[in-house]
Amino acid sequence: MKLPGQRLMASDFICRTVAKVFRDEGMIDGAMQGINMTGGGGGGACAHIVSKRNEHEKLLIAQSNRTTIRLAQGAFPGAAADDLRWLASFGAEDGAIAVAADSEIDDLSELAAMMTSDPRSASFAGGPAVGGGDTSRS
Repeated sequence: MKLPGQRLMASDFICRTVAKVFRDEGMIDGAMQGINMTGGGGGGACAHIVSKRNEHEKLLIAQSNRTTIRLAQGAFPGAAADDLRWLASFGAEDGAIAVAADSEIDDLSELAAMMTSDPRSASFAGGPAVGGGDTSRS
């Protein structure tokens, strides 16, 4: 099983869960190997599977919902959504919008109104956090 990114991220959780289900259902004996692949927010693992290991029928790749969406949008050169066979999706990807304690923005409707009148009035940032369920946004 290929795991994009680092240990303790969403893909690591998915791989451990899938391995447990496979063991519990008698589909595998013992452990299932997981290999972390960094690069491109999951795109490196997808491109590797498509270009180098596409004929391996028992190879699985675990990725976040965000990576799947970016793959479908064509964000990863060398891999497209149709290049992979989708087996399952589980879990949800959470996110948060946070502002400074002294911000003039009190709720989401105020932020939406501000962005509607001036789309450049606010900026957003985010990225992966180890142990953070793959992607934490703030």
